[in-house]
Amino acid sequence: MIATITPLKRSKSASAATTAGPIDPALREAVRRWMETEIQFIDHPEFARIKPGEISDEQLFGTRLSATEPPPTQLVDGELLRPADETMLFRAMNLLKFQARRVQQKLALNAPDRGLIERLEGLLHRAAEIRNTLIRANVRLVVSVAKKFATSRYTLPELVSDGNLTLFRAVEKFDFGRGFRFSTYATWALRYNFARAVGKPRDLTGFAPVEGETPLDIADHRADPAVNRAQLLQHRALERMLDKLDDRERAIITRRYGLEAGEDEQSLQEVAHEMGICKERVRQLQMRALEKLRVLARRRHLEEPARL
Repeated sequence: MIATITPLKRSKSASAATTAGPIDPALREAVRRWMETEIQFIDHPEFARIKPGEISDEQLFGTRLSATEPPPTQLVDGELLRPADETMLFRAMNLLKFQARRVQQKLALNAPDRGLIERLEGLLHRAAEIRNTLIRANVRLVVSVAKKFATSRYTLPELVSDGNLTLFRAVEKFDFGRGFRFSTYATWALRYNFARAVGKPRDLTGFAPVEGETPLDIADHRADPAVNRAQLLQHRALERMLDKLDDRERAIITRRYGLEAGEDEQSLQEVAHEMGICKERVRQLQMRALEKLRVLARRRHLEEPARL
């Protein structure tokens, strides 16, 4: 759930201790600016149980860190994150913003406190560092998806530039508590925006929305809301159905249709080579898996994906 914080109301009172002496106009202006700033974060029930104050690396990243193990922000540099580290980083980024909001609530225009401003800025600076780590770890995903939509009219550099903005929005709006991989979420968002940009409506079709779920608005504001909902939620239905397949069937469908983040579609021969089985066996397992997915789709009253 995205917590959008409205700007704070200016305080009409202040304690005698903090109002003694002249007020620095620059400090007062900084307080006013921060009181009018919206701090958005993805809330989580766990956050409210963490006491206000300094946040240790253990609180941010969990007890898995040892004395010699660096925080996850230093574990990667442009490489795809492991699922556990990905969740850890999204949790940490949003926890820092949550704590920054707590500090923001203490600000008072008539009693400006430089210490509160420095703490608020420090928390948001740490959150931005984690956000940048998440973005760097997924940049090659933007390039991979953009390659499939590049044309003479819409060049790869142009699509990548636009895709980087979509990636930034996705990082800010991803709900880590839902249990889905960010790469899957971001891939559908990128495909939607690229398809809309280059005029490929067929790439906007897919599974129907899952009842009761709310779309996360990361697509362009000009997009058709109904199509946007279907596109951004279809991966959730797909992941749930893929979980019903056995390991080999899931691996084959994932590789054949390029469902793994950053990977292109593979031929029967390529999948056969990677899995150490013959091409005909891959085809048989693929057909069996597709039939299972179709049965699941019908049972859940979902649209069968056209590509499958």
